[in-house]
Amino acid sequence: MTEPKVDEELWQAIRSLPWVMASMSFNAHRLHTPVGNVDGTSVMLVDGNEIKIKHDMDFVEGGNGLEDIGLCGKTQVILDGWVHPSQLPFICYHEEVERRDMQKGMSYEQAHKRANLVERELRIRATRP
Repeated sequence: MTEPKVDEELWQAIRSLPWVMASMSFNAHRLHTPVGNVDGTSVMLVDGNEIKIKHDMDFVEGGNGLEDIGLCGKTQVILDGWVHPSQLPFICYHEEVERRDMQKGMSYEQAHKRANLVERELRIRATRP
């Protein structure tokens, strides 16, 4: 498997979403709080605690409609609204890369591994002065 590269256009689109405003309007009593759209993918904040209790204890930080979580559509990404807003773009990028790779026929395990690599690269970038 070749090492994936950061899709700079996708990263810029994700970073431009209103993360702080969405987090401020996040309502844990509503299952989905919209953040925006990235290249046709709907991004929503969800109550991760509620999802763990009622649906899937393996839910961690985010998911996408091509994973077997049954909580969103095929062109949706969901993110735990309780996560600090500074972390949401990284998680969103991970989920969208994973979703795109799975849409092309890649297994969840392979797509997850590739998404971890590019998410890691973005996190390393963020720590550089």
